[in-house]
Amino acid sequence: MILRYLLLFVFLYSLDVIATSQTIQIYSWKDTSGQVHYSQFPPESKVNNFDVTIEEMPLPILKTEKDEKLKNWSVEIDKYISEKKNLRKNQKQQVKMKKRYKENCEIAQKNLILYNSHRRVRIRSDDMQGSYAMSEEQRLEKIKLAEESIKSFC
Repeated sequence: MILRYLLLFVFLYSLDVIATSQTIQIYSWKDTSGQVHYSQFPPESKVNNFDVTIEEMPLPILKTEKDEKLKNWSVEIDKYISEKKNLRKNQKQQVKMKKRYKENCEIAQKNLILYNSHRRVRIRSDDMQGSYAMSEEQRLEKIKLAEESIKSFC
């Protein structure tokens, strides 16, 4: 759907570029009396040798109501496309967040099962010198933390 609007916008924009780049040929020459003439057509007199110059002149483009409507329409299309992109971005973020919540929920459930199943839980120490047994107070804190995590993530 977005691709259709994008292609339509590109097409309309290219028409606008073509319309603004149109030029017309203007012929100018001096007649025998020295008067300068301008015309879209070369002089008809084949007897006189006029010094005819051809100039490329851009056509004047008048802004109309239709142009304003097209401009407003293109602004609306741009707005629509940016809203769709933002919506898509938000949906992707929500999917990632749901996945993280699910992973955190599973971890919290495993931790709760672990801390409830054993009275003496051994934990590796941070300085890698071995492990130590967790005290009962620490174990109860970890159980409470796991229950809170389950409430927030599951």
